[in-house]
Amino acid sequence: WASLMASMWPVDGVIAENGGLSFLRRDGAVERRFFDGGRPDLETLSQTLRAEFPELEPADDQPYRETSLAFRRLPSPEANRRVLDALPRLGAAGTVNSLWLLAWPGVWDKLSMAQKVLSQDHGQDFAAARHGILYVGDSHNDQIMFANLPHTVGVSTVVEHDLDAWPRWITKGPGGAGFVEVAERLIAARQWP
Repeated sequence: WASLMASMWPVDGVIAENGGLSFLRRDGAVERRFFDGGRPDLETLSQTLRAEFPELEPADDQPYRETSLAFRRLPSPEANRRVLDALPRLGAAGTVNSLWLLAWPGVWDKLSMAQKVLSQDHGQDFAAARHGILYVGDSHNDQIMFANLPHTVGVSTVVEHDLDAWPRWITKGPGGAGFVEVAERLIAARQWP
């Protein structure tokens, strides 16, 4: 999805897979960049996790992921928490989003990649630029952005999650409909004299 967005939408770039990679649009071409410089070893982490937690089932879209593992969420928050708690001793990190239990062999996240992209690709300091950023999210994996940005929105389904950091505004619509709601508000605001 991120590659498609970077290629088709009028954007400078897209951050994907919880910060594991970004797509920079430059001179009509899309450049793929990994957080640590290269594609991480997903196979070793996958084998280790599935040996320890045999109930993990890979997501249908796993073959298209480059920096993270996606598994079907387990039946309870406690079961998901056991997997997430095991990740640091494996040199990995992870989260749960609206669809999946996610894990990756590294310590990046959406915030660290946003800081890197703003600095390296746009010559901006994140702390100075943060007041001009609007972030839209829907679940646990968005909390780091909700906690570190002043202008945040959660689509309506965000209320289904037990979060520690909440967005400043919640849309009426879920998913794409919530995103459209945000876009329409921004367009309307730009039309004011």
